[in-house]
Amino acid sequence: MAIQITVFHNCGLSIGVTFHHVAADGRSFHHFMKSWASICRSTEGDYSSTLPFHDRGVVNDPNGIEMKLLNQWWSLEKEFTKDTGLIHNILAGNLRATFALSLAHIDKLKQWVSGSVKCKRNELVKYTHVNICGDICFDLGSPKLGVYETDFGWGKPKKSEVVHMNTTGSSALSDCKDGESGIEVSLVLDRTQMNNFNAYFEELLTGP
Repeated sequence: MAIQITVFHNCGLSIGVTFHHVAADGRSFHHFMKSWASICRSTEGDYSSTLPFHDRGVVNDPNGIEMKLLNQWWSLEKEFTKDTGLIHNILAGNLRATFALSLAHIDKLKQWVSGSVKCKRNELVKYTHVNICGDICFDLGSPKLGVYETDFGWGKPKKSEVVHMNTTGSSALSDCKDGESGIEVSLVLDRTQMNNFNAYFEELLTGP
């Protein structure tokens, strides 16, 4: 893990963190951030309730799933060729935007998806991604991680970004920064795709 803190004079600061996904998943990472924040704002020195719990022995694994997953990961690792080159101009020609969805918007999307469900051979096939841009998208993050609940003592974050999605063509999900129920969806697309997405998205949410 590497952490960089950038201070903006009389404006605030930015905390940038990078870590290997083998070491932690999103939930573990955000638990670490919340624990760190809790320690920073604590004045009593009692951190026991915020520290992570690492005892794997409490997890029962009678079917040996752990070794199966580890063997699968190790086999993939052998075939993986790490790219050590630097990434330049990662946003060249692309736009990044964040869309906030309220509960009403989410309900409307659910209705739209329900109308797009197809039945084939008596099997229900659901589409978990809305493919608007013609490409396969992968989701990062989760609105259940409580990103905007992380408070170091000077207030909740004004903005949280998953930076590496700039190079992966992924979308990122998080809870809303205004504290309201809903989600934020971040995308990186070229200008034409972003304009098409924005127009279609607004039509979908504001239509009957």
